[in-house]
Amino acid sequence: MTRTSVEIRRNSLCRPWLALALALPVTLCAQTSPQTYAPHRGAPPPPDPPPGEPTNWREGWQRSFALPVHQLFNGTAPHLLSVRLALDAPLKADGFSNLGFQSQGEVPSSPTLQLGLRYMPLEGWFVRTNLLRYLNPSEQRPWNPDFTYAFGFEDWRPYTFSFFYSNDGGNRFHPDRARGERVTRFDEGSWSLGYKFPLTPTLRDWVPLSEQHSVGCGTALRYTHRYADAELGARQVGKKSASLGCRYVYRQYWFAALDLVGYPVRRQQQPWDPDFTYSFGYADWSSGGLVVQYANYSGNRFPWRERAPGTGRLRDGSISVAITWNINL
Repeated sequence: MTRTSVEIRRNSLCRPWLALALALPVTLCAQTSPQTYAPHRGAPPPPDPPPGEPTNWREGWQRSFALPVHQLFNGTAPHLLSVRLALDAPLKADGFSNLGFQSQGEVPSSPTLQLGLRYMPLEGWFVRTNLLRYLNPSEQRPWNPDFTYAFGFEDWRPYTFSFFYSNDGGNRFHPDRARGERVTRFDEGSWSLGYKFPLTPTLRDWVPLSEQHSVGCGTALRYTHRYADAELGARQVGKKSASLGCRYVYRQYWFAALDLVGYPVRRQQQPWDPDFTYSFGYADWSSGGLVVQYANYSGNRFPWRERAPGTGRLRDGSISVAITWNINL
């Protein structure tokens, strides 16, 4: 693979929102809502929360990462399998994208059929994979995966912490060794440490909400051991990012989400790495429910920053339609 010709001016910019995210007293660890994952990553539905939700971060910390192994022996373990079928269709007409390097780059530009599987043996603990079939196989680039996978701990309730590993790079079922492909590059996956929280009383005064409206927020710290650097044309070590985002829900199903992403070391941000992501649509997370959304996880840039050609526009997003079934094993 030749390195991309795209060059991005790396401005030195003030990032006050990032400082705010990192200064929050509760953000020792963080993560944005999993419902905002790119469609090709196979976002799972949230299970119904059990009674007695935590009311502050201390209670959330006590409940996070619990390992109730006894549930496996007394018959109370959830053993929940989620099966997701989806069609994801990018909006841009030209389709073909060269914005990437080696096994990392822009989200797929071809429409894809997807099968997502998520198994939860214990409350909060999960393993997930998403299988993709490209309807235009010639548009699949080396960084567009045949499958993605993740595992770790994730609690959907506010005031809770999470920690998981995910790999969305150019994973291959049948890698071409001559092209440098592998089944997966585990060290190119990302480790995320997360925290979810509701709006503070002060913010709720500024955002009038009724029973028909709800807002949930989260922050995230993410670390990727090895990443592809398009400008240097080589793999580098130690990519770090932080995010702050919120999700607004109206009448239980209609939603809009926005996440801001910052990079403490600006030169580590690649042309396909966004300053922000956004999505909106209709989501019924009950078993057999329908999810229809527009989502944009391309190389979005703030207005005062230069974006790479062919990314970061409204038409660089995609529309996805998905149905998920939850099965108790």
